[in-house]
Amino acid sequence: MRVAPWIALLVLGLAALAPLAGALQSPPPPEKGLNGVVSPLPALPAVANSTSGFRIVAAKEVSSVEVFTVYYNASTGRLGVYSKAYKPVLLSSGGGLYTYEVRASLPPGLYDLYITYKDGSKAFDPRSLWVIPRGLGRVRVIHLTDLHFGAGDSDYKLTAYLLAQAFNATLIINTGDEADTADVHQYYQSLAYRYTFAYSVPEVLVPGNHDYPPGNFYRYYGNTTVICWRPLPWLLVTGGYTWEVGHFTEAQIRAIASCLQANSDAAVKILIMHHPVFYWQGAVKLPPTYPFKDPHKDPHSPLSYYWGAPEVLEKGLLRQLLELIVKYNVTVVLAGHIHRDQYVVYEPPGGGVHYFITTTTSGHNKARPNYNGVQVIDFYPNGTIKFPYAPPFFIGFKNASRATVYNSIPTDPHPKRAPSGYVYLHANLIVGPGAYTLMVTNRYTYPLESVVVLPLPALHVAQVLNSTTKKGSSIEVLDYRNVTLPTGAEYAFLAVKLHVVPQSSATLMVAAKPDKEPPRASLEYTIPSKPVAGEGLRVFIRVSDDSSGLLGQPAVSVVDDKGRTVKAQVLMYPTSVPGDMFLYIPSTPSDASYLLVKVRASDPAGHTGVSTIKIPLAAPPATTTTATHSMATSTHTTQASSASTQAASTPATPSTTTGKARSSALVWAAVGVVIVIVIAAAVLLARR
Repeated sequence: MRVAPWIALLVLGLAALAPLAGALQSPPPPEKGLNGVVSPLPALPAVANSTSGFRIVAAKEVSSVEVFTVYYNASTGRLGVYSKAYKPVLLSSGGGLYTYEVRASLPPGLYDLYITYKDGSKAFDPRSLWVIPRGLGRVRVIHLTDLHFGAGDSDYKLTAYLLAQAFNATLIINTGDEADTADVHQYYQSLAYRYTFAYSVPEVLVPGNHDYPPGNFYRYYGNTTVICWRPLPWLLVTGGYTWEVGHFTEAQIRAIASCLQANSDAAVKILIMHHPVFYWQGAVKLPPTYPFKDPHKDPHSPLSYYWGAPEVLEKGLLRQLLELIVKYNVTVVLAGHIHRDQYVVYEPPGGGVHYFITTTTSGHNKARPNYNGVQVIDFYPNGTIKFPYAPPFFIGFKNASRATVYNSIPTDPHPKRAPSGYVYLHANLIVGPGAYTLMVTNRYTYPLESVVVLPLPALHVAQVLNSTTKKGSSIEVLDYRNVTLPTGAEYAFLAVKLHVVPQSSATLMVAAKPDKEPPRASLEYTIPSKPVAGEGLRVFIRVSDDSSGLLGQPAVSVVDDKGRTVKAQVLMYPTSVPGDMFLYIPSTPSDASYLLVKVRASDPAGHTGVSTIKIPLAAPPATTTTATHSMATSTHTTQASSASTQAASTPATPSTTTGKARSSALVWAAVGVVIVIVIAAAVLLARR
């Protein structure tokens, strides 16, 4: 369908109002889609050891494959770049697919793949090859879910991915709702956050109901409708996409059964999905013949509304899934969707223990009803699991009210409700016109001690400001280097050491140009353009900084020429720098000749500036007074003059008539405008 011309013009007009790009505007995203890559995927990396090589499956013939990564060498304290091209060996072809083997000996790490096809086209496959170090005896999983890119506060998403590196996680398991409306730009943003803040950690990701329709998800992350992924001899991850309906299809359950049967010897099996099986907290003991009940009708049913729906129960899908979990001894089932924690220990009559862990949202600030958070779980080859960073209010799998559980690691400074002794971790990134500032706040019970790799786009480092707090916390750049990816995108890669102890914060600023001046504020315009004393006005203020941007929100005060405080409300703060601040002043003193608006703003470099903006006020219009005759004359005189009063009132009639005529003219003018719009719309529709 064609876009109506007036809509196109409106879009162009809105784009023209956007601020000009600053020095740190990101280049066009390198993630141009998988372009024919079937495997490996950003959401399901290929697994290799240092000598085994790896396989790729593509929809087109491949001529070369380049592997690329930037890594931190702990022994030298420096960053290194590994980039090498290989000619793949064709193993098989058929059904429109080509399977290749890439014979390569690679050091452990997580790699991008850059694929060149024989027709000259290319594909970028980011973070899709995981070369596992030898002797991996424990896998630390960080469980993320419901990041909802396109909605919510970006700081939560940043924190979730950064903690994957800060907690030294081996693997990210993400159970979906990565985007909020499945828009292509939301996956751009998701990939950018993942690439920047979780660069060193592989991720397994399945879609959620907000990723429907899944076309854009498949385009940028790959098809993980069903997964069967065995990175280690003792570890299996299976599961898939529960769609909008909230459960697997019969075909998916058959595929998961085949995966479990083929990998039954794995000591640890993790099943992942978006929608939880149980809507419960604590122990669930159900005999095999238990008549599962619809939770919509039975409030005592432990089932979720999705897996307990009548059509699911009628088809026996839930019973089949639970039978598979018991038969093949699935260790843990991970899910999300409900934006709260719920932990279930499922104990079937025949023995065995199976854990169902539903984690709260990791990135939607409208958490309902609790908070944002992540969970870290250690898996061991003997089948045991541990929660190494559990909060002090962690209750695990104990029976409790299912709406008041706080098992995850909070990343939310402002929860709607909080338990006693609430603690959290939180990070945010300030992007200025010439600098990035990373701030990490630790109000938790464990220190953050790790080295993370951060690729910051479009930055050539000229200045680094490390901070050390009174408690000894610091964020320190150990090494940095400017790198151009094979796609042509430019990044500054930083090896950053986090040392943030409990009950402290630390800040790091990395600048492309040194920040030497405080932020400034200037008047853009007012509405009305010539404010009048005694009336209200709207003020638009431009806030700028030479490099690092703003630290917090500017403080605003307004006084008049006589020093009196004038009530003002900030309706919009700058979302970027340079950016606009919108100030509403409901009324001004009628005897004032000007206003002084003072804007106090600070930047991460430690500068604070106060800008004073003078807004002249025009004098209010002169009031017209009409002389009236004294009514203190005799009553008789008033009555005697009633006739003349009646006659004198006659000239008012034409004035009243004129007012009615004007109202009528306005009505007909409005009708005319509507007619013109209708005719124009009809013409546009006819051209479509």
